[in-house]
Amino acid sequence: RWVFIGVALIGIAVAIHARIDDWKRGQR
Repeated sequence: RWVFIGVALIGIAVAIHARIDDWKRGQR
């Protein structure tokens, strides 16, 4: 059960990180 939560959190973190990185590239 904890593994599922961990995977979900990691997936969200990766998505947010990728979106922020793409937003920074678009702004520059």
